[in-house]
Amino acid sequence: MDGIYCEAELSEYLIVMKNEDVPGVIGHVGTVLGKNAINIANFSLGRREGTSEAVALMSTDVLVPESVLAQLKENAAVRFAWSVEFRG
Repeated sequence: MDGIYCEAELSEYLIVMKNEDVPGVIGHVGTVLGKNAINIANFSLGRREGTSEAVALMSTDVLVPESVLAQLKENAAVRFAWSVEFRG
């Protein structure tokens, strides 16, 4: 994604996030999702070699609402966070 390799299992609901890979980001994500009772089924992170630029793909049990994505983006290291739903 955007030139960054990240291998992830696709599921019905995903969060697609681009961030700086710095201490505290993954903890922030877990805290925000836990506070909103959203379970992470799978978490994959890829980082551009030689930089701290990263992408994360997270499978969740439910579609993550915009209000929760806004909470994720409150962390200055999170560049964007999108919720994706794959329909059969």
